Amino acid sequence: MLQLSKKRLVVTTEDEIKARKEAIKSIVEKRLEIELDFHDDSNRDLEHAKQIQKEMETLGTLEKQHEERVEHILKDMQMTLEAHKKDMEQIKTDFSSQQQVLHDVKEVLHDVKEVSVLYIQY
Repeated sequence: MLQLSKKRLVVTTEDEIKARKEAIKSIVEKRLEIELDFHDDSNRDLEHAKQIQKEMETLGTLEKQHEERVEHILKDMQMTLEAHKKDMEQIKTDFSSQQQVLHDVKEVLHDVKEVSVLYIQY
């Protein structure tokens, strides 16, 4: 009986960016290889040239898609970072307000204690 593994594969944003950068690098290398082969090929005919042109266009499209996705991911990360910064500022503001409330409560308790002592002495 065949048993399937239940492993989870977690792909992070960093993993995706690295993979896309590698894909872009491979595409660029392949385009250069095709260009060099085409220029060195002495048996160039019109059909071969059209095939090469089509392959180059496909590679160019793939490269552009990967670049756009990386830019989109980076823009999302930047927006998330800005949101976290705003959240942190709000937390700091709230913390400061809470500290002020605690300080005011301490003063009131101190005043109540003094009044209680005076009342007891009276």
